Amino acid sequence: MCRRLIHLASVVLVLSLATGVVMADPFQQDPGPDGIVSMEAENFDENVPNPPHDWIFVTEPAGFSGDGAMQSTPVDPGGGAGNDTGYVENSPRLDYEVNFVKAGTHYIWIRGYGQDGNSDSCHAGLNGEAQPGGYRFWSFSTSYAWLGVTDGSPQRRSLEVPSAGVHTVNVWMREDACVVDKILLTTNPDFTPTGEGPEESHRGPRLKAYHPSPKDGEIYLDTWVTLAWSAGETAVSHDVYFGENFDDVNNATVESATFQGNQPGTFLVIGFPGFPYPDGLVPGTTYYWRIDEVEADGTTKYKGFVWSFTIPPRSAYNPDPVDGAELVDLEPTLKWTPGFNAKLHTVYLGESYDEVDSATV
Repeated sequence: MCRRLIHLASVVLVLSLATGVVMADPFQQDPGPDGIVSMEAENFDENVPNPPHDWIFVTEPAGFSGDGAMQSTPVDPGGGAGNDTGYVENSPRLDYEVNFVKAGTHYIWIRGYGQDGNSDSCHAGLNGEAQPGGYRFWSFSTSYAWLGVTDGSPQRRSLEVPSAGVHTVNVWMREDACVVDKILLTTNPDFTPTGEGPEESHRGPRLKAYHPSPKDGEIYLDTWVTLAWSAGETAVSHDVYFGENFDDVNNATVESATFQGNQPGTFLVIGFPGFPYPDGLVPGTTYYWRIDEVEADGTTKYKGFVWSFTIPPRSAYNPDPVDGAELVDLEPTLKWTPGFNAKLHTVYLGESYDEVDSATV
């Protein structure tokens, strides 16, 4: 009996991974100036088939964002269907619940793939209805790319959101075998996604700190920094941790050396007299920090993500050709990233390690 239950649980888990997010909170629109909503296609709220066509989860071709992508069926080369007039009623549909904090025009981009000219298009809409600005996303290339303009013109594709609150973004099949990887909406007409685009939007209320500054992984060009972040929705204060070791910061408590205090504000100066690290931060060092959000009762806390930034070393780094490279061109161009605050560079070149290592001007 236990084995059967375990097997059933495993099947349910696999199906849930392949068929979207079960009973999830809506995606949350970023309240910032760009009004970003970013959604992985496979994380739909509902997948509505329309036999003989439907949407299936795929992990080919490679190059997708997230865990995979969604492809309309059948998937044979040549595709077809090209449904332009009755797609709301006759095409399979993917639904994405979004909690919009802004109303009005939202420019929409879709990242997708088309294996040929008959398998490279879809439609978008809102609340189960077609919208002119979401008609026929056409001509996805044979590598993943973003589409956000109307065919043959600079006109931006868009959806009109009637009010703040929860609405459903829809994607319909136009042609068989079209692959949809990611959907993005923005209120900024000048925003153009690149690569895999922004990270996926959060679902449900944000309880943890987010939007770190400096950005996670940033190369930071100074020896003092103002840490800043956006607060969780229910937080009234913030426990701040900062240090030079990931594990120390990740495992820290308020008794730890990395604890910098609890505060109501969402910024903290580091590396300046009168603040933590008063002698300044050290070039060539990676620093880690974490913000735990504290609710009004003082005991309910939401452990934050560990973010980092790096101050580059004073010596040059990132050589090109790389250290130890072989079969280098006979007339190479030597390149490097300048050390921290470097203004000039003295270059040594020779055939002996010891001679170059000990060389002077």
